[in-house]
Amino acid sequence: MKLHELFPDEVDEGLAKWAGIAGLGAAAMFGNPGTTSSDDLSRPTAVSQPAAPATPALDQKKSPVAVPAVTTGTAKTADLVKQNFLRAHAVRAGMHGDELAAFLAQTAHETMGFHTMVERGDDAYFTNLYDIKGNPAKAAELGNVNAGDGARYKGRGFIHLTGRDNYRRAGTALKLPLEKHPELAAKPAVAARIALWFWKNRVRPEVRDWNDVRSVTHKINRGMQGLEDRSANYAWYRQALNIKTKT
Repeated sequence: MKLHELFPDEVDEGLAKWAGIAGLGAAAMFGNPGTTSSDDLSRPTAVSQPAAPATPALDQKKSPVAVPAVTTGTAKTADLVKQNFLRAHAVRAGMHGDELAAFLAQTAHETMGFHTMVERGDDAYFTNLYDIKGNPAKAAELGNVNAGDGARYKGRGFIHLTGRDNYRRAGTALKLPLEKHPELAAKPAVAARIALWFWKNRVRPEVRDWNDVRSVTHKINRGMQGLEDRSANYAWYRQALNIKTKT
């Protein structure tokens, strides 16, 4: 069976069906998770250049949907579509309130404001970072056993899935051929399933307080990279989702 037969709407057509509701948010499809207005999650912030592989800093007073400057609105719209697509899946899965804000904040950072679904870098970068040829200790930790696995199993998705072992585990759990076809993890519909699976099994059981961004971040990135950005995202999403601070 070919990939387009496994995922006929997701692989070839992507998120085309979502383009018409990019400015409406998840409430239009699955019910309003709170009192958020339809435009609360539809204000991208332009940046001059996307950084790679680091994520650009964000102004927490603006939307964390950071996108590169473009001459047309296409790229910005595509990023908003991915954001609202993921939000819809999270709401449908029962996520709301502080947890929803935390989930969106982390995924916004991982994807540079929903702009990229694939970790950035050239083959030499991934060889030095994840491959048995350039970093055997890290490769062993990730289950990358063959030369070239570093680039083949680089980070992909809304929460970056990295390393052969992790692709295998997620694929087994979700009944998807991710080890054989790691590129599937960058498809939004597949990436949403992976992110929700990871959150349910690796993040939610370990976090007692969603306001503790440091604790949430540690479950996703042990090196705590981008903590300031993730914190700014969380503050913005709590405001956008109209979440009241508990007293």
